Amino acid sequence: MEGNQLAAIQEEEGGERGAGQTEEYQEAKVPDLALNLQVMSISAPRVHNLRATQPWTMGSDNLLIEWIDPADESKTKDDYKFDHIYVSVRVYGVPKNHRSLQLLQQILSTIGKPSEFHPLQESMLFARSDYIWGTTKIRISDSIVDKISLTLDEKNSKTVYLYYEKIGRICLFCGVMFHTVQHCQKRNNIIMERVRSGQTTEDIPFFRYGEWVMDSGGSE
Repeated sequence: MEGNQLAAIQEEEGGERGAGQTEEYQEAKVPDLALNLQVMSISAPRVHNLRATQPWTMGSDNLLIEWIDPADESKTKDDYKFDHIYVSVRVYGVPKNHRSLQLLQQILSTIGKPSEFHPLQESMLFARSDYIWGTTKIRISDSIVDKISLTLDEKNSKTVYLYYEKIGRICLFCGVMFHTVQHCQKRNNIIMERVRSGQTTEDIPFFRYGEWVMDSGGSE
């Protein structure tokens, strides 16, 4: 983990997510892997808690977590990719009479891979009147899914809309997390290519994904 993130995580763990838990993290007695990249020694229950309570947030940023075994000499620093995150996703628009764990599993599999830490439960279907929810594992280099067309039965289909909890930034042009449309390399490359070839850029949209995928502040 980088910089001063240890203190930030200790503080949050002592709050809402870690209420009643007093164990502190200790820095491992091993050299830092790189500048500002620290290693901590954490008990197995805490490791599970850190993974299961993702995504971790610091303001509008998210922490990516990877587990390092200092004794595993077969891996170098570059082998740790920080390329997945667990996200709770709300699914809006599923009629109550069509809600099922099988349908929720299908939706989560479309988005990513259903979390191995969060078993599907009936409460995920009916605790909220306007949405169902579950946790899925997403590769951060992939574009998110903003809506899904479901076939509910032989006569009915429905478009449902997805909201990604605690993800501060999602680019509404390319759909990739952790940057905004103003800093979208894909969109900027298209613009520059158009400029070089003398073509207009007026038809290049800012948004190709729905703003409902996150809180409105993340689209700026």
